[in-house]
Amino acid sequence: MTPEETLALFKQGKDAWNAWAEEMLAKRKALEEAGEWAVDELGEGQTDATEKWLEDAKADFLGREFTAEEFPEGVDFGGFIFAGVAGFDRARFKGAAGFDRARFEGAARFDRAGFEGAAGFLEAGFKGAALFDRARFEGAARFDRAGFEGAAGFDIARFEGAAWFVGAGFKGAAGFDRAKFEGAAWFVGAGFEGDAWFFQASFESYTTFERTQFDGPSNFGAIEVKSAFALKDATFKQVPDFIQADFPQAPRLDELAIQPRDLWERTFKAVKRFRKRGPLLAARWRLLKMRVRYRYGAVRTSPLFAKDATLAARQNALSRLLQGDKNLEARWRALKKLAEEAKDHPREQEFFKGELRARRWNSDWPWHPVFWFALVYEALSGFGRSFLRPVFWLIVTAVVFGNIYLGNHRDYVRVEAGDGDACVVGPPGSDAVSAARALSLRNTIPFAGLGAPEKLNQVYRCLYGVEGAATAGPNFPLERLPPRIPDRVVVWGVLQTILSAVLIFLFLLAVRNHFRIK
Repeated sequence: MTPEETLALFKQGKDAWNAWAEEMLAKRKALEEAGEWAVDELGEGQTDATEKWLEDAKADFLGREFTAEEFPEGVDFGGFIFAGVAGFDRARFKGAAGFDRARFEGAARFDRAGFEGAAGFLEAGFKGAALFDRARFEGAARFDRAGFEGAAGFDIARFEGAAWFVGAGFKGAAGFDRAKFEGAAWFVGAGFEGDAWFFQASFESYTTFERTQFDGPSNFGAIEVKSAFALKDATFKQVPDFIQADFPQAPRLDELAIQPRDLWERTFKAVKRFRKRGPLLAARWRLLKMRVRYRYGAVRTSPLFAKDATLAARQNALSRLLQGDKNLEARWRALKKLAEEAKDHPREQEFFKGELRARRWNSDWPWHPVFWFALVYEALSGFGRSFLRPVFWLIVTAVVFGNIYLGNHRDYVRVEAGDGDACVVGPPGSDAVSAARALSLRNTIPFAGLGAPEKLNQVYRCLYGVEGAATAGPNFPLERLPPRIPDRVVVWGVLQTILSAVLIFLFLLAVRNHFRIK
């Protein structure tokens, strides 16, 4: 429609407008069924019938000024259906502008639009792109529970009043780069399924992302915050970017969760979808895809996965993939710095763990000792955060070394043709199994004083006999002879003592980190 036709139809009211919009949608459906509907990636028509429909369905308010004299009670598009492009580029709303529960079937263009009064888009539905780049909201801007199915662009937008995005859902990419929030910014309970970009955005008043869900990449790099900033109960499926973010005081990070997609979950799904034809090749291909998803969170558009990609393109893509994400470590480090400033010690430890993991296959490689040290550190203690892991490994080492000592005993008595489970030297009915367990427990906790020297000698006599029995005479008490201690048992004992000391240290480190003992 022409600008004049658009304005005339709007003045007839919502019922007349929606009747026209439903008629246009029915015509589009007919074109789709007839195979005459075709648009490119930019939404431009590729057939004469499509171009005509797009022209007829367009709501053209380009540069329109909605004055207070013409609309004394404000402009109300509440509940309107926009079948095609809604063109409000450079429009000026002198009073309130209401688009509550409006339905935008095509692109909604509000580039450089000016809202001098309150702007309401509560529960509005945007099926196409919603573009508010460089828009200016002088009053409150409310997008509560609005649904953005396509891309949402608020780059360089200016919110002079409060900006409300409570419960808003962004299924496509959401861009707020260099946006300026002069009033409070409320993103409580919002959901970002695609990319969320706030690069160099400015927040001058209270800002909260409480209970906000970020499923895709999120970039808060170089943001400028001048007041309180809350991320309480926010969830990130990928590591957010807060590199060079400027905060006057540390943001609130209570219960902040960073939950990258689990590799084991993806492995299970890959096995479940395992193909019968070419299973080995299919498995390798899925593992490669999982590698990309585990690192980046999603398979990005790449020649690596394009069906028509050349061999050279795939090799170049693989080369870039193997280089790793060089910024991941810096993102974790930036988060750790925020947690340190907030004195949030649990988050600080969690982000430290992420930083060490990010170094793997990026700056740390298998030929670097720190690569293996970090792996062992994680396996044994969860990077100094777990109480249970060191205790578990202490129990494992006690059982394993107890069996080793018992095995050496049985090897000895087998040569001497004795009873495999009875003490070599000891009172009748004594048990070599219990002696091996006692020796292992004593080496597990060497400083606890478990067993006096004479008791320890009794254990060794039980397991491995005594020295000088042949020369002592038949009537000499064997319990008074020095115990026989095989060299390999000494080596195993030293090794167990070292391992136990390391595990006990890691347990105490977890206690210190948990209670912040200085």
